[in-house]
Amino acid sequence: THLQHLATFDARHTAAINETAAQWDEFAKTIHARHAARTTSFKQYENRIRRDLPVLTQKERERWLGRQQLRRVQALALQKRGVQQIEETVDGLLARLTKAKDRLLVLLKATGERLDRKTLPQPNIRLALGDIPKRIEEIEAHAKNLEDQAGAGKSSGMFKMFSKPRVNLRELSLAVLDYETCLQELHAAREAAVAQLQADYDHTDALVTADWNRAEEMGEKYRTIMLRRLARQIPACHARNERLLARNLRIFEEQKADALAQVSGPLAQHRQHIIDQHEASMQAMRVAEQQRWTKLQAEWNQKVPPLLAAVEEIKQEAAAQLQPWDTTYQPHEMFPSAVRFGALKLDLSTAEAVFEKETPFNLSGHERIALPLTLAFPQEGSLLIETDDDGGKWVADVMNAVIFRLFTQSPPGKVHFTIIDAVGLGQNFAGLMHLADYEPALINRRIWTQRDHIEERLAELNEHVEKVIQMYLRNEYATITEYNEQAGSVAEKYQFLVIGGLPAAFTETAMARLKSIIMSGARCGVFVIIHWDHRRALP
Repeated sequence: THLQHLATFDARHTAAINETAAQWDEFAKTIHARHAARTTSFKQYENRIRRDLPVLTQKERERWLGRQQLRRVQALALQKRGVQQIEETVDGLLARLTKAKDRLLVLLKATGERLDRKTLPQPNIRLALGDIPKRIEEIEAHAKNLEDQAGAGKSSGMFKMFSKPRVNLRELSLAVLDYETCLQELHAAREAAVAQLQADYDHTDALVTADWNRAEEMGEKYRTIMLRRLARQIPACHARNERLLARNLRIFEEQKADALAQVSGPLAQHRQHIIDQHEASMQAMRVAEQQRWTKLQAEWNQKVPPLLAAVEEIKQEAAAQLQPWDTTYQPHEMFPSAVRFGALKLDLSTAEAVFEKETPFNLSGHERIALPLTLAFPQEGSLLIETDDDGGKWVADVMNAVIFRLFTQSPPGKVHFTIIDAVGLGQNFAGLMHLADYEPALINRRIWTQRDHIEERLAELNEHVEKVIQMYLRNEYATITEYNEQAGSVAEKYQFLVIGGLPAAFTETAMARLKSIIMSGARCGVFVIIHWDHRRALP
């Protein structure tokens, strides 16, 4: 009978399906074996690093000690070169001073007189070695004047060779006294310079000694870093391995299903007569289904096209356009009403394929929708990023991108930032420090990381909000935007408080001040850009 024939066919069909499934199950074992091999290699790598870590740590200590030894050798060489340069300089100056002395003695001998010395040299021991050349030039000039005086004072004619030069003995005595004073000053300056070199070397040697004693600390620091790296990398490798296994198994299941479907295909022809028996009831079901589709299509036409049109209108707005980064920057004269910093993308291409195949619906070229993400001023100018971990590099990239968008789309000097990065110690925003080289006020001088500094900066922003409310807004303006439209060139600057890794380093006082800024800051031109790490409890 038909039922017996159908049962026989079903038995053969089941056997074919089981055979095909068994072949694919063998392939699945290969996938799991590769996964297990990768897992084993990760464990072997971790064990090898942990085994060799003491040796690596010792090498790090030795490298540290080698660097300190090099510092000491370099400092000693620098001292020796400095002393040599000082001696060469002193020798040259002493030679000049000796020549000047010889010229004075020649003059004294020519006069045939003796100096009456009543005054002892009183050297200025504060003179540096660089001041001595000027003193020697003065002595040489004095000697030159006395020589000129002696030459002009001789008799003329045949008595010239027998006459004595006329020299002011008092000036000559002063010149000799000046030479003796300068000689003592030269020796004092030399001793001071050599002593300074020795002091510099002693200071460096003390620093090297202190750092030398930190060898164990640096070795332990290296060991800690390596252990942290293992703690981060090995779980990440295992996670990637698990994702790869899941992907391979998903592809495997899809391919297995296709293979089983190909084996099961002939069953449809043998069961067609059963389908024919149900055609009448199925026709009734199709009529009811068509009625439901008609109703659904009417609802689609009523709601979806207007929604897509609204999306297009938003995308065409000027504030929604994301300007490219290039070198054709032109300063803006007015603060923008909105600043775009990204887009929310929705991929409906898979759903569109289903619509085209099975339904009368289509998305009219809107398979991929990108809604602009903007900061709108003054009421929606703040940004909060929430994560269940440190967020990784992408959080810092987003916050830096927002900051640079605000800089490039605002009038020069009309937007200032106060940046707090207690977790990264400023590393997450280090690129912004280049701005401080041109105008420190743009980023409030530096990136703040310490509790006391954070409280001080928040207090300053609270005072700024109070000042804006009491001095500018009063009862005349609802927001600082309205005030700035009237103020023109004296418009108040916009302030942005940027916080990375909230609530790290935040006290209860700091949180209270932050809350006040969030509640009242927007209308006063003070906005916040915050990354909130949910792992940390708020104070």
